[in-house]
Amino acid sequence: MGEKRGMQEADVVSGVFKCQYSRPHLTNQLSIVSKLDALSDETKKLETIYKQKLDDLDELKKIGAAEGV
Repeated sequence: MGEKRGMQEADVVSGVFKCQYSRPHLTNQLSIVSKLDALSDETKKLETIYKQKLDDLDELKKIGAAEGV
């Protein structure tokens, strides 16, 4: 790693290149994590709903095929 430049910057060395980046303050990081957690929960709910709709559609197709539609 390079010289110390403060809490907001860090050096990343990988192979041939070196890049610098700033990290958000801890409160911002926690806020981002909270938003991502909520987004993950909502995504899981939507995935469950989508799978249920696909199952319902398959069931309707079976009923239609049995009735000769």
